[in-house]
Amino acid sequence: MFDAAIGQLRADKPQPSSAKDALQKLLAPLDQPGQAATIAPGEAAALELARLPIPEIIAVAEKLRIGAKVFDVSFEPKVGYPMYAVRSYANGKVWNGLVDGTNGQAIDDATVTGESAVGVEDKAELMALKIAKVTLREAIASVERANGGRALNAGLEQVHGRAVWEIWIQDGHRSEQIHIDPITGKTI
Repeated sequence: MFDAAIGQLRADKPQPSSAKDALQKLLAPLDQPGQAATIAPGEAAALELARLPIPEIIAVAEKLRIGAKVFDVSFEPKVGYPMYAVRSYANGKVWNGLVDGTNGQAIDDATVTGESAVGVEDKAELMALKIAKVTLREAIASVERANGGRALNAGLEQVHGRAVWEIWIQDGHRSEQIHIDPITGKTI
C-alpha cells in the first residue's frame, strides 16, 4: 500500500484521482485506534533481528543531541535489516535520522531542519510536544504494560484535530494502534 501511494505521488505526471485513492487506502487504517493489522513477512524477519526496543532507540537519539525530545520513532527495515526512523526536537530544530535496531548506532544521513521550515502539521505536533506532560517513552511503557507486545512505531500525530501519542504495538503477527493523551497519559 505504501509503495503504491508513493509511486502515485512521485509519478512524472501524477493522476489526481489515482493519487487520492492510493493515499486514502494508505491512511484509512491509521485513523482508527484499536484496529488490528498484520505485519509484512519481511518486516517480521527484520523485527526479530532488532535487539533494541523503541525505548532504547529513544534513549540513543536523545543522547545524540543534548536536551532533545523524541517525538516520532518508526520501525523501517531496509532490505530486511532493522532500522528506526527517528525525529527529535531541541533548540528550535528537528533532527530526522536513522538508528540501527541491532546496536543503536546513528546512521550518518540525518537531516536537521529549523522549526520555522517544517510543515503545518509538524508545527502543531511540536507545539503539543512542548506542553506534553507524558513523554513518548512513558506513553510506550504504559501501552506495553497494559497490552503486552512491543511498540513498533510511536509518535505525536494529529487525529481529528488533536495531538495524541499514537503507538503501534506488535504482538505476534498482529499490530494494534493505541492513542494516548500527551497531557494526561490516558488511553483515548
